[in-house]
Amino acid sequence: MEKSIRKRGGDSTHMLIRPRINTLLARALEKRVACVVAGAGCGKTTAVKAFLPQSGVRNSWLQLTGLDNHPTRFWEGFVNAMQTLDGGLAQRMKRQGFPGSLEKTNRFLHQLADVCYREEQLVIVFDDRHLVTSNEVRGFISNLIAANIENLFFILISRQWPELEGLKAYPSEESVYITQDVLRFTLAETEQYLLQRGLDAAAEYSKRVQDATEGWPLAVCLVSLYAGKKSEPADFLDSPVPLVADLMERETFGHYPEEVRRALIKLSLLESFTREIAIIAGGEAANQVVEALRINMFVAHNLYTGIYTLQHLFLNFLKGKQELLGKKEKKQFLADAARWYFEHGDIIEAVSYYVACEEYDAAWDVMRQYSSFDDSYGKALFFYRLIDKFPPDFLERNPMIRVFQTHLHIIFADIGQAHERFLQLEKEFESLPKGKEKNSLLGETYIGLAHTSIIQRSWAFADYYKKAVACLPEGSVLIDRDQIYVGTSNAVFLFSPEEGELDRILKLLLEVMPATTEMMGGCGFGMEQLAAAEVYYMRGDLGKATEHAIRAADKAAQKEQHDIYCNAYMILMRVQFLKGNYPEAKDYLERIRAYAEVHHNYICNSILELAEGWFYIKIGRHEKVAAWILDDALSDKIHAPIEINSEKLVKAEYMLENKKYHELLGMLAGMEEFFIARGQFFLCLRARVIKAICYYRAGDLKNAAAALEQAYDMAAGNGLSIWFVEQGNNMRALLQAMKREKYCKIPAEWMNSIQTKASTFAKRQLYLANEYKKETKGAENVTDSLSAREKEVLRDICQALTREEIADNHGISVNTVKSILRSIYNKLGAINRSDAVRIAMDLWLSNTNDHRVK
Repeated sequence: MEKSIRKRGGDSTHMLIRPRINTLLARALEKRVACVVAGAGCGKTTAVKAFLPQSGVRNSWLQLTGLDNHPTRFWEGFVNAMQTLDGGLAQRMKRQGFPGSLEKTNRFLHQLADVCYREEQLVIVFDDRHLVTSNEVRGFISNLIAANIENLFFILISRQWPELEGLKAYPSEESVYITQDVLRFTLAETEQYLLQRGLDAAAEYSKRVQDATEGWPLAVCLVSLYAGKKSEPADFLDSPVPLVADLMERETFGHYPEEVRRALIKLSLLESFTREIAIIAGGEAANQVVEALRINMFVAHNLYTGIYTLQHLFLNFLKGKQELLGKKEKKQFLADAARWYFEHGDIIEAVSYYVACEEYDAAWDVMRQYSSFDDSYGKALFFYRLIDKFPPDFLERNPMIRVFQTHLHIIFADIGQAHERFLQLEKEFESLPKGKEKNSLLGETYIGLAHTSIIQRSWAFADYYKKAVACLPEGSVLIDRDQIYVGTSNAVFLFSPEEGELDRILKLLLEVMPATTEMMGGCGFGMEQLAAAEVYYMRGDLGKATEHAIRAADKAAQKEQHDIYCNAYMILMRVQFLKGNYPEAKDYLERIRAYAEVHHNYICNSILELAEGWFYIKIGRHEKVAAWILDDALSDKIHAPIEINSEKLVKAEYMLENKKYHELLGMLAGMEEFFIARGQFFLCLRARVIKAICYYRAGDLKNAAAALEQAYDMAAGNGLSIWFVEQGNNMRALLQAMKREKYCKIPAEWMNSIQTKASTFAKRQLYLANEYKKETKGAENVTDSLSAREKEVLRDICQALTREEIADNHGISVNTVKSILRSIYNKLGAINRSDAVRIAMDLWLSNTNDHRVK
């Protein structure tokens, strides 16, 4: 056989330009999503990395690891990756945190859409998508894809054929799939690659390489490395030794000094690592380790984040050598890595590696410092699962961990089990010798029992809070000011409609909560004043509601209790609205907005948009209601289960005003059951008031009467009237029909009183709507900012025309249509086509004489 190869100068890169793969990826940019799904070593990442520079498209690349199953860790990486697209957006993302709510998801989507509309094309790459199993992170990625933002494209790289939720929103023609068979080198590509590596490959030798490797890109690459050093490399292809592992040993690992090899094996203990961690692993050979990482083709390095990751086959290769390290050596390195991550604020890595090296005391110390029970479901689940890895004897010696874990059940909405476990802990701790430890354990347990008692509608909550205060003179170690106490729910609660019940609960809250919130490090500071403001507001005593709301806001500001502060100002806004005072109502709404902009807190943004939703629905500007409140496509599965979402009631008001009666009745049935099961008395009352109106507007007077009677029975004993009054003309008309037809058994005196107040509210509502129109008159209307062509195209998409049909209709190119659509979305503040259609329909922009929306 003639000499098959000879060395010659060639391209030093190991990435092969593959036109057929690039064509498939380019097709994805004409659609929406490319899924590159294949096993390890098939060149998935390499193919995409070779394509992107050729495409000229701006891109953001996120290399995922197993640690990205924690939302906070994922978000940090995603923020860093987004820096390559827009630094301003990345900074806003960093301040706002992981979108753990519908509001935050929607806010981020709008911010991202704004960036996308200013660029030609943007691509986000999620590499190693298969490593993410967290519902929260998967849900976010799915929602991001399903948002269908114009000009934004995705490449998902995965080793498995996953159930990609985000693609369910797309027909098959909206995505491109590149599989393992497609990624394998053809004979021509094998020959071309060998030539690119500086090897002159004869056809026969290329065929032998192709047959031996079956076109597996990684194997072809390793063969090329070996072939360049042998006079007769063809003999190697006949070797029975497993090709890839043997070549890794010969061509990479085996060339390093012993100290570097041991450092690489240590680094394989981690999911990913930084340069500083590599230096720790290298010790005296640190410089050599860093250089080895720099030139190793199996090591990926994100230049922006500084994070290193090992290619999966190389990682598995190194893991197979971990037995060469002693147990003490492994534990010491993991502990050093955990300590470094803790010092640099990377809590997930710190706790994970402390547990991995069995330093449970250190893991618990870190966990306890970050144990405030906010509504982060992912954080709670991470801690819960990590505690399950603690040995039983350690848990026995540290009983506070079991209290901490039981508190997590509340976040999971597993209230019954949480309450029972707290009772068991109480019994256990009461038998302990007197002392500080006993008091601390009992105090934290009493806090848990108080919380579960409230949810289970038990008066015992007050006694438990008093016991907790007595046991914890120095304050709680598990709950602090960073916890959200009220959120978007009511500060006051009610266990039954019995007469005087609300006064008894409010009296207890005013008595118990000041000391309780001090004991909890300021968590909930001012909530008893907010509860009082809510009670007086619900009874229509606007003066006292104002007085207590101002007190609540003042107290909340002292301890940065954002939810209480914003809720207090929302009450002040609604009070002024009921009084017909437009400037004051608008001013309080603006104050909430200004506060949210300063603090960049997701709960502030949630309350702001709920307040805006209520305000704009009442003045007839439905198009200004936040999309996340109305759009069920933005799945609420990423919420912590314990969260009660008041946006459901805002959405119900929206649907009522838009006369979607039958849809609303279906939704209300499920809402009532949900609120009753969670003990949410006031939300259930509001739902029943809306249901009564809905039945009346649908022509079903008997069911309207039944629903109204249910609402009356819930409200009358405690003087609750505002939810009826705020329905304005709808309530006035309903009560008029009830009195005329004599369907209701409700006292006429009560109906007359509510009817009068509702009529007054309706007049003020109309006045405020007119004031808003006067204020905005002369300002540029969003519709006025659209050009004539943009209005025509908007009407076309309202009629469900495709881009191609729109282009044909107006005699323009599809690319021109895309450009017009981007401009429309940008001007309307829409994130996609369906959002633009919704806004257009609310503005009646689509209802022209010749273009009516069906």
